[in-house]
Amino acid sequence: MKSDLQAWLEVLDRRVEEARDERQSQAAEIGELRAFLAQLIDILGHRGDLNEGHRRLLGKIAQHARQPRKPAVKLSVIEDKYQVEGADVDCASLIPICKARCCAFSVPVAEQDIREGDVEWDIRDPYILSRGRDGYCIYLDRDSARCGCYDKRPGVCRTYDCRSDKRVWLDFERRIPAPLRHDLIPLSWLKQ
Repeated sequence: MKSDLQAWLEVLDRRVEEARDERQSQAAEIGELRAFLAQLIDILGHRGDLNEGHRRLLGKIAQHARQPRKPAVKLSVIEDKYQVEGADVDCASLIPICKARCCAFSVPVAEQDIREGDVEWDIRDPYILSRGRDGYCIYLDRDSARCGCYDKRPGVCRTYDCRSDKRVWLDFERRIPAPLRHDLIPLSWLKQ
């Protein structure tokens, strides 16, 4: 039987491989875009639509883009998620109205979550809780609207209070939700 550490390491290896594959695919696409853009710049230059000032500006932009950027690592500072007090919001009754907007937020995990190994974080966005292609947390059950890791959920989820969050409610007291983010796919069970 595998130990928790072995299972966690296998998941990590699989995620690293997925990230490597994605990076190779993106590199190929970037190469194609660079070639296309270079050709377009040449055509515009020959037509007289770009002058020397334009070319200098494009050179500066390219130089800036080549400068290495240190990825931002986001890590929650909650030390013991089991000791934090949660908000007294009745999520179950509100989800049909709010459409689980908070389950699509960027949620940093804490060192405790990483050490426990019970919640997945995104290898491409270190220490942010993984989300599905639809933009929602991978632990949000699409059929029941329940959290699939409720007992092990990150401290940020435990302490979150949506009542004054303008991303969720225009008016919490009157139950007027904010507009749904344009990039979220409405989930069928959330429809009224």
